[in-house]
Amino acid sequence: MKRQPVVDVDPETQIEAVVIHLADWVGDAVSRETIEREVREEYEGWADVRVRDFLPVLVERSVRRHLRAEFG
Repeated sequence: MKRQPVVDVDPETQIEAVVIHLADWVGDAVSRETIEREVREEYEGWADVRVRDFLPVLVERSVRRHLRAEFG
């Protein structure tokens, strides 16, 4: 079986996808700027991680928990 090449997704693309998903989830309750700031801060906290495959999922879960706690 031939192995598929690893696709290196640009971090900005990952961040934008997480922001869009979270913005859809919260609706108008939280500004997009706030969501983006939270996502970028969370990504910075994972800067030294070597395996980044699940980083968007981990970041989204963390930011979702934070938004839920802060904004209900």
